[in-house]
Amino acid sequence: MRTFVAIPVPPEGPAHRFLEACQNRLKQAGGDVRWTRPEQWHITLRFIGETTDALRLRLEDTLREAAAMQEPFEVHLDGWGVFPEKGRPRVVWAGADREGWSWTEAGYCRSPLWNLADRVFYQAEQAGAPFRREWFKPHVTLARAKPPKDIGPLLNILRNEPPPPGAAFTATHVTLFQSVLSPQGSTYTPLLEATLGK
Repeated sequence: MRTFVAIPVPPEGPAHRFLEACQNRLKQAGGDVRWTRPEQWHITLRFIGETTDALRLRLEDTLREAAAMQEPFEVHLDGWGVFPEKGRPRVVWAGADREGWSWTEAGYCRSPLWNLADRVFYQAEQAGAPFRREWFKPHVTLARAKPPKDIGPLLNILRNEPPPPGAAFTATHVTLFQSVLSPQGSTYTPLLEATLGK
């Protein structure tokens, strides 16, 4: 099975409405893309890939440990863009805590989202997950496009219009998902939900 670790976006609230507003505005441009369904919205912390039953059990233990070390925290969604930034885009995204730093009474501190991603990345590797040399780019996928599909009008909006005002939600748990690919798109099934701070 293919798995990944993520923070799901709550199905209601300001963050959900922000993502809906982003999609609704971009849909007006048309373009040959596959829009992600609201129930799929999440921020990936670590893509695992092919996962054996034995690895899954180790990952579950490791995620419980990582989650217990992090109290619930606010995740701020704002901005939009595409991956890759150069060449033909494949992913349309809304950003999440993109700076990686937040202001507190003690001064600037690293975002809890980035700290948790680091912990999950390291502990997943310790559990036996394949090493992946990739930068953490926190985002929620709004749509996917496969070359050579033309999304020129959509890109024009992304590059020349401001996105809707951002919003936040409280992250309360991390989830190990199974991902099943099909011609109709991916299906995500939760395998484990680990509560933050417990």
